[in-house]
Formats: sequence, structure tokens, C-alpha cells
Amino acid sequence: GPKIRLNYYHYNRHLSVEGHRVSLQQAASNGMVYLIDGVMMPANGSIMDIISTNTNFATLKAAIESAGLSDALQDGPYTLFAPTEQAFQRLGSDMIQKLLSDTDLLKSILLYHVSHGTLYSTGMHSGSLPNLEQHDYERLTASLLNHAHSSIHIDGARVTQKDISATNGVIHAIDHVMIPSSLRMAV
Repeated sequence: GPKIRLNYYHYNRHLSVEGHRVSLQQAASNGMVYLIDGVMMPANGSIMDIISTNTNFATLKAAIESAGLSDALQDGPYTLFAPTEQAFQRLGSDMIQKLLSDTDLLKSILLYHVSHGTLYSTGMHSGSLPNLEQHDYERLTASLLNHAHSSIHIDGARVTQKDISATNGVIHAIDHVMIPSSLRMAV
């Protein structure tokens, strides 16, 4: 059967199973019982599989393919902060065409949206987050009133859909395309 992803986040001492926080661990005569805050669902493929089948990520898929990153996003585990169609529309069609024609710039911008490891919302906290772009750090601001009512921003982009499990990581949909500070003059 499918593997179950278990994460322990040192910062806030949260244990999660497929992104759902474990709130109770109880020993039983034949093992352990874990109470989690949601229903675990199997991942629907790799990060690229999910991006490829979700129409809200159509421009992101085209950008990933144009930058030659499709194969890389089959590896992992990764956390992808995925700009939605609305996020790309905010850039405007001229800017999108400029990025699609400059694959080096596009690749750097896309790698800025990817971090090593699997960071579900239950493990998030405010701070800097390394990414695959390597020149800049993403600025993560997490206001977690409780797991169900959290506000998560990364470099000013708001997470609009969190914790989309993939076989090789997790996807969080965001409402803006993030531009690394080292590349803002190029854009």
C-alpha cells in the first residue's frame, strides 16, 4: 500500500501524519493509537502530477516545463509554494511572456518557490526558509490561532490552499508569484 508520511517539527514540537497534527498518543496492547485532527487521504501523485492535472496551476505547469524543471520536481521531498492562475494574472501577460522567454530568470524565480523537505502548515512558524534558489531566503510568517484558522504568508504571498499532499512532498497554493530580492531589478 501507499507509504504514510510522518513529520516531527522540532520548533513547535508538532508530530504530524500526512500533514494532520497528532494530538494524542495512547499505548494499546497491540501497538499505539494516534488521534489526528483530520482524515488522511492518499497522495494523488507527485508534485508534477498534481500540478499537471489541476487547472488552477496551468501557467505554473507551463513555466516549470519551459524552465526545464519537470524532472527535478519528480524528486524530493520538496515543499512547493505554488502560484495559482490568479497569481500569474497579477503579473500581467507581458511579464509572463518575458519570463517564459528568459529561462534562466524563470528558473531562478521558480526555484525560489521550492524548499527541501516536507513542511506542512502544522509545522510552520515565522522565520526565514531556505529554498532551491540559494541566493535569497523566503520570509515565512505564520499566524496560527489554531490549525483550522491559520493565516500563512510567505514573502507577502498568502497561502490560499494548504497541505496538498504529494508522493514526493507537499504543495501550498499562493496568491502571488514571489520574486527573490536579488532578482527584482531583472524583472
